[in-house]
Order: sequence, then C-alpha cells, then structure tokens
Amino acid sequence: MGSGDGRIPIMAVQKYNAARAVGIDINPDRISEAQTNLKTAGVGDRVRFLNEDLFEAKISDATVVTLYLLPSLNLKLLRNYWPN
Repeated sequence: MGSGDGRIPIMAVQKYNAARAVGIDINPDRISEAQTNLKTAGVGDRVRFLNEDLFEAKISDATVVTLYLLPSLNLKLLRNYWPN
C-alpha cells in the first residue's frame, strides 16, 4: 500500500521469493513508473500494480502487508480498521 515506484513488491518476489505481490497506489504516475520498473525486473508474471484507493482496496487475502505512507495516513488506517 503506497507502492510508489514498485520496488517493495518487486523485491518481495525477487529477493524473498514471494509467490506473488500486489502494489496499490492512488497516484497513476506512480503506477506507470512501477509498471516500467516491473518490465525491467523480469518478474511480471508474479507482480501486479493496482491504481486504487487503499481505503477501498480488498486485502483480505494478503498474508503480509507493507505500508509506505505518510504518518497521517497510517493513523487514519488505524482508526478505520482497528477502531479500539
């Protein structure tokens, strides 16, 4: 979430042998940059990038979630998903 240029999902597959990785970012320019980096990385069959709002993304199948967000967004996530 907040995958930016895609380096974290790509590295999860390349270095840590994750079966698959999904990067989510609301900024279409970052998704485009991530797609370009994915082509160079050569792991396109195991990584995908979604241009979505992280507050509406379906992540229930995830076993690991990495956040690269502003502190204010981290706090908003805490309040939305773990209100107590």
